[in-house]
Amino acid sequence: EQIIPEKDDAYGYIWRSAIEDHPQNTSREDAREALISGLRDVLLIYAQTEDASSLLLELLNSSRWIIKRIVLHVFNVHFQKYSVLSQKLIMENLTDLFSKSNYHHEFFELLRSHFKDFTEDNQRKIIETISGLVPQWPDNVPGDEREGLNKGIRLRWFLAIYGSGYSLPPTLIKEY
Repeated sequence: EQIIPEKDDAYGYIWRSAIEDHPQNTSREDAREALISGLRDVLLIYAQTEDASSLLLELLNSSRWIIKRIVLHVFNVHFQKYSVLSQKLIMENLTDLFSKSNYHHEFFELLRSHFKDFTEDNQRKIIETISGLVPQWPDNVPGDEREGLNKGIRLRWFLAIYGSGYSLPPTLIKEY
């Protein structure tokens, strides 16, 4: 908490676009970035060699967005090992994962990589959630523009699903 003040953590998706090494991450040479990368790498190794389930659950309850994003990244990288746990936690937090921009990159990557591996019930629930996404737009966004923006957001998430190799229902393909 001393390294990443709360005011900075709220905008972590801006200064740390991706938890994985990525050219869009800014300030890649500062101590904060090195510590985030170090924590990510240690968690990845630990999750690979040990059962990190209880630690990942504890970290997912952190008050820091950046820590939760690291957990999503670990779930993505080690999905086969943590499939049941990651799907359970994703389904319990589905609304936040779609509505909070802090999670978007890591959640998109996880869906793009592993949606096809989710249970059929979870796939159905995620598709229903995406189909019903209606973000809160500022008052100055006219009503007629909102539906186009909503469709664009839904399309983005459907592209993640499609990217996993999952066959979307023909009605969704036609709509989007």
